[in-house]
Amino acid sequence: MKKRTFLFSVFLFCFWAIEAYRPMVVQAQDCLAQAGTLVLNADTSSGNIVLCSISQIYLTATGYNINANQQYIISSNSGTIVAISDTGYFPLGLSGGIYQLWAINSCTGVSIPTTILDLQAALGNDLAISSPITITLPLPIQVSYTPILNDDGSYFLQITLSGGSAIFNPSGACTYTCNYTPINGSLSTIFAQPVTVILGNGSSTTPFEPCSTITLIIGDDTAPCETVDQFTFPASCLEPPCSCLTANPDQATTT
Repeated sequence: MKKRTFLFSVFLFCFWAIEAYRPMVVQAQDCLAQAGTLVLNADTSSGNIVLCSISQIYLTATGYNINANQQYIISSNSGTIVAISDTGYFPLGLSGGIYQLWAINSCTGVSIPTTILDLQAALGNDLAISSPITITLPLPIQVSYTPILNDDGSYFLQITLSGGSAIFNPSGACTYTCNYTPINGSLSTIFAQPVTVILGNGSSTTPFEPCSTITLIIGDDTAPCETVDQFTFPASCLEPPCSCLTANPDQATTT
């Protein structure tokens, strides 16, 4: 009996000794990608955001996995990734169009595809994307001027407008806005065609004085973007040679 007890004690001692020197294997926790909620320039809006005269985009996110790789991308309306940033900062060098902004969270070693379609197909525990923010970058509104000389040396002003957000509407329709009411023509367009109107100085019978300068504020009803421009009328030159300096020494500014 004592012999059996002794042998059992020796067995337990050996077992404990082996376990004490057995290398400890630590199972690494798998990376679980989480892209979080995207924030644009401190704006959490998720709808279509129109950006006008903006020179940069800054993206951040909340609730993402800080232990994974967090990146930010811009994709075109066709789904091609056109820019990627580790910091969320994008100097804006994009042409007018509709774009989507995304946050990407990925584990080490994961490659980022070049299209949103491929990116969505690759989603899993090691790759996640946020819901997108859609932005519209309208084309700049272009204004061209043609002064119309009256018999008395005064002027009306013909302007032609193009650009803006009309090109992004399915019908290419929009109505331009102007701080001077047209006395002839319409500010509405369809199929993104240029529009031409004639402006008077507050009414259809009041012209602009030669050499006066007016400030025009042009926008459209689809995007809250405006173009501010100035135009100076020439001298009337009814009896050339003439110049604004001789025709109207005190140049007036009309707004």
